[in-house]
This record gives sequence, C-alpha cells and structure tokens, in this order.
Amino acid sequence: MQVNVGHLERWGRAALGGVLIAGSVRAIRRKRHTAAAALGATGAVLLETAITRVCPLNALLGIGSHVRPSRSQERAGALGTHRDFAHRWSSLSTTPSRQERPL
Repeated sequence: MQVNVGHLERWGRAALGGVLIAGSVRAIRRKRHTAAAALGATGAVLLETAITRVCPLNALLGIGSHVRPSRSQERAGALGTHRDFAHRWSSLSTTPSRQERPL
C-alpha cells in the first residue's frame, strides 16, 4: 500500500496509541477486561499505522495527509542545491554582474 499518513498525523497517532495502551493496562488492574481489550486493540492499531505510515481506512476513504516532496527536493535534501544557494547569494549582491557593467 502507498504511504498516506503524514508527519504530524503520525506523531498524533503514536501519542494517542500510547495513551490508549496505558489506559488498557490501567483497566486490567481494575478488572475491566472488556474495556482493556478495546483500548489495547485500538492503541495497537494506532501505533501500527504510525510506524508503517499506512492507514487502510484512509486508503479506503481516499484520504491522505502525506505530502510527497518534489523530485528536486528528494535529490537535494532539505537544504537545497548549491545552485539555489548561489542564485540567492547573487541576488543579494550589490555589485553589478559582468553583463550589467558598462564597457
């Protein structure tokens, strides 16, 4: 399946899954086994979807919060290419370029 869980949703699922699993442990101690099973199963599913970044329900509904980076961003990484930096730096320069200088 294709990745359809984004970064922020991934962390939210992991946090909520952990809370639900902790709640299931608490329910076991209080002898509420049905609640413990429900909380534990829901928490496990949320943790699994956070780890794999694939949610079958999102796929079924056509929902996807994952934003795929462009090919240039994949190749260059988050910082950009040296050409991008050189272009930005040259636009900040106050001296005229060779083409702009009078002969």
